[in-house]
Amino acid sequence: MAQAAKELQWVYQRTPRTARQLDPMQRASDDPAWPGLAAATAKLEMADTAHQAAAARLADGRVVTWGAQRYGADSSAVQAELTDVREVRASYEAFAALRGDGRVVTWSSEDSVCGDCPTGLTDVRLLAAARYAFAAVLEDGGKVVAWGDPKQGGEIGPAAAELFDICQIEATSSAFAARRADGVILAWGDPAGGGDPGPEQEVLRSGGFCDIQGSGTAFAALRDEDGSVVTWGRCDSKPGKDLLRVQSIAASSFAFAALRVDGSVVTWGNLRFGAAEPTFEEELQEIAELAASGGAFAARRGDGRVVVWGHVAYGGQQDCSNLTDVRELRATYGAFAAIQGDGSVVTWGDSADGGDSSAVQEQLRDIL
Repeated sequence: MAQAAKELQWVYQRTPRTARQLDPMQRASDDPAWPGLAAATAKLEMADTAHQAAAARLADGRVVTWGAQRYGADSSAVQAELTDVREVRASYEAFAALRGDGRVVTWSSEDSVCGDCPTGLTDVRLLAAARYAFAAVLEDGGKVVAWGDPKQGGEIGPAAAELFDICQIEATSSAFAARRADGVILAWGDPAGGGDPGPEQEVLRSGGFCDIQGSGTAFAALRDEDGSVVTWGRCDSKPGKDLLRVQSIAASSFAFAALRVDGSVVTWGNLRFGAAEPTFEEELQEIAELAASGGAFAARRGDGRVVVWGHVAYGGQQDCSNLTDVRELRATYGAFAAIQGDGSVVTWGDSADGGDSSAVQEQLRDIL
């Protein structure tokens, strides 16, 4: 059990949730058959829907679900197929699991618009989920298949012919953006959610991009050559045109943060969900790493100290002065974890999203 605890992986779905009571700890105390989620001794990947259901992938490739059945919590009909699962993605009321053999297994509420993937969908390499749609990248030529609400990304449309050699796919709440191996970026779905790049279309099709990040209703793309950033979709604010030499971008539900090569940070978007005032940005220097929850950011300085900002409900208002030797940051939708130099883990944020690890602190040792 101690050996299994030496790897920690938290992955979250950025779709905003309306329910915060999905607590696997409670399920563990009620159900003796619950496979050890509460003990946090298995490497697990969490993907929770926008409403009252959640799923987690365990270290052995199995998947467990809990919450309200009408929002996809009941996976009993496909449980036998949920083996050797590599990743899980969640929409508002449906889940999609990608197996090691490339097959996709889906389950959902009875009236979900995106619960059933296309017949015969195999050899899938990547999955992404919007609020009411899924998209899959195939091994065969890096082509893309989408399903769900046609107005929110479930139908690709004219862009389909250009979607090949795809190496990355990201989503907002109602649109998708895919990056080809040549750095060309193509988007589809709800125009208000980033499905139509508008005047940025030409530059995105020129290629040379190395990363995409999706927020609630906007995308940001990073150009490899000069570290410039292109944004499109609906966002409360945008970065200045002089934003260059960016090495990475992180996204909360409604804000972005860009880490420059010189260790400075630039933010934009909604001030409540992680965009910072200029006076605070001036303090963000010598940053080595960024992490984003659903509504906040955490930054690790080169000396191991941590700075956080954003919405209090997502871990954004925390005194981290006691953290002086952090080597890595992780985030769920509502919480953060700091892996320290000695292998111990400190967490903060919403307890339902992993912010309270007091019950398992003895197991959180020697984390790799």
